[in-house]
Amino acid sequence: MKIIDFHCHLYDSSDYETYRNWMLRAMINPNFWLTSPSADGDTLKSIMEETGVDYCVNLPVATHTKGLSIDQRVKSKNDYALELNQTTGLISLAALHPEQDKVEDHIKSLRDQGFTGVKLHPYFQKFDPSADKLKNVYQALARNGLFVLIDNFGWRNIPAEYQTTPQIQARILMDFPDLVVISPHLGGLPWYGKEAVFQYLVEPKYKNLYLDTSNAYIRARTKDWEAIEYIFNLQIQIDDKQCGTDIHKEKMDLFCRRFIIPDSVMLEIIHKIGPEKIVFGTDWPAFFHDREVNRIKRLGLKPEEEDLIFYQNAARLLKLT
Repeated sequence: MKIIDFHCHLYDSSDYETYRNWMLRAMINPNFWLTSPSADGDTLKSIMEETGVDYCVNLPVATHTKGLSIDQRVKSKNDYALELNQTTGLISLAALHPEQDKVEDHIKSLRDQGFTGVKLHPYFQKFDPSADKLKNVYQALARNGLFVLIDNFGWRNIPAEYQTTPQIQARILMDFPDLVVISPHLGGLPWYGKEAVFQYLVEPKYKNLYLDTSNAYIRARTKDWEAIEYIFNLQIQIDDKQCGTDIHKEKMDLFCRRFIIPDSVMLEIIHKIGPEKIVFGTDWPAFFHDREVNRIKRLGLKPEEEDLIFYQNAARLLKLT
């Protein structure tokens, strides 16, 4: 069975260090949550070979960067994305920022360059996903046949205007029914909870909504301070030499057993929304590929359902078939 990981993040050394520093400021221990000391294409390709993953999809995010305009930052990210798209097994979505000059023309250019979709991250890019200025962006994406993977990260200290809650996602889907939307982290399950995900995303059965399985198992709602304290009180310690090793995996397994969302919730989502609406993702380098593959395989799905989730749905969205 072929496997596509629909949710990965590739970084050069400078961007990776920036990301590590952000994690520290956000009280997220990078020595625990980053499973590899580097996150470049060569590193990921090596992991793919070890774990039997056929394709990995990079999700670039063009953020505000000192000394660069938004357009320059987007171009830098997309130049790298085009390079990745020439590498066997690696596929990159395009970077996009709502504040770009002539953003609608840029979207058309992305289509002409062969991109199939774009990544948006309201928190990292500092925009309100429900703002009126986003309407032209969503319309242009739909008109040009590009899907959007819009992040719904809901960590405890993120301002409300930068959160893509299930309610906001539902509004986008209703207002732009021709726009294909990939909602990561099972719609934001770890942050917004089962009730909101089911009410606003799963039960309405939107024809153009897909959920990815990345980073969707750990309870991370505001009230779950025990999980944060568990790591930051150094009850779980990972040093540089242990990063990515079996010791690291064992310690992450220990954490997951204590704070994991039950498999029954994942199964209920799959059965309700349909396996044809789920794509597999890991959020690498935050999680291990072998562990995430096993999370799906242990659910006891039918072979044809696993094939949809691991490969067929993603291959269709990426126009591999």
